[in-house]
Amino acid sequence: VQREEASNVSKAIGSSMADLGCVVYSYGSACKENTPLAIVRREKTRFFRSGGLDKDSPPVESSGTSSGSPYGIACVGSPDNFTENFNIRLIAGSEQETKLAAISLARRIRERDGGIVGVEALSLPYSGGTFEVACNLLQPREGSRDSIRKEIESWLYSYNKVIKAHHDHALKSPIVSIDDAYGVGTTQLQCLEVLQKYFQIEPSNSFGALYSHDKKILEQFDEYFSENV
Repeated sequence: VQREEASNVSKAIGSSMADLGCVVYSYGSACKENTPLAIVRREKTRFFRSGGLDKDSPPVESSGTSSGSPYGIACVGSPDNFTENFNIRLIAGSEQETKLAAISLARRIRERDGGIVGVEALSLPYSGGTFEVACNLLQPREGSRDSIRKEIESWLYSYNKVIKAHHDHALKSPIVSIDDAYGVGTTQLQCLEVLQKYFQIEPSNSFGALYSHDKKILEQFDEYFSENV
């Protein structure tokens, strides 16, 4: 898919959603300025300031009021390169401790602070007083999910060591722990294997897990449409 084709498809999707009443903001090649998704979210929505990952938070615009749309807000576009997503949810003794830990971990793993190549990371409030570090993997072959997991282990050990030292070693259990670390959407490898399957190119490994993934996605779409159409 060429950049122009991806841009046109994104614009068409965004236009269709807007016609239905959804508030749509374009990013990447779908907008004239080629603005990255993170900047669109930060400047045009309150996603990063209002519990963007909290399922109970209402959609809000930059004015701070409700979007007024029954469908909320959507950012639609196409980045210049394939991006994988990976989230890390943290828990600690208090909401403030969890927030500080999430900020620390985000700084540890994102590239612009000397972290992992191609990784963008932001700390976001989640539900129940927890926080997540949401990551974009812009170069997933170099800055992979596995490399993030390894860095998390190293960070977790050193971070808890420092916190314990500040408490005179009175704490026996770690203050901060990882509640969940999970990928969102498809990986670069899965996309390549889909192409290999449909163009009848011999894959390098089994498609067993991929078939299961495809089946699950289809089941979710079928369930969604049966409930909402």
